[in-house]
Amino acid sequence: MNYIDLDHSIIYIFLLVTFLIGLFAGKNSKTIEEYTIAHKMYGLIPLVATYLATDIGAGSILSDASAVFNKGIIVNISIASLPIAYIIRAVFIVPKMVYFDKYLTFAEIMGIYGRFARIISGVLSILNSIIHTSIQLTAIGIII
Repeated sequence: MNYIDLDHSIIYIFLLVTFLIGLFAGKNSKTIEEYTIAHKMYGLIPLVATYLATDIGAGSILSDASAVFNKGIIVNISIASLPIAYIIRAVFIVPKMVYFDKYLTFAEIMGIYGRFARIISGVLSILNSIIHTSIQLTAIGIII
């Protein structure tokens, strides 16, 4: 397999530009907290867009389309229930998150229950990220 063709070069350039933007944008940050929350300068629209971009990815779009193709239009009922799940999260879960404003990660929140809970949550979060990244890369490979 040739790793220096045009397609790979475009991806390499994109990753390099993204890395450089992150490097220069975070240069004034002194701690990881300042870097991750960006000095609390984002408003509602960028935060909602970030959440939706994180939650709705190529894996969910492709799997939903293939499920409708394989099982029929009845699958759209379950897909249409997603906005209801978002509303439930917004009404019941998000207001309780103010109690955890000093924590940055899920593992830190679980650290309330002990060091073992924090470690397990961190490891599972890393595995979750690896799986989601693999799904995105698979979807990109299928599309390309």
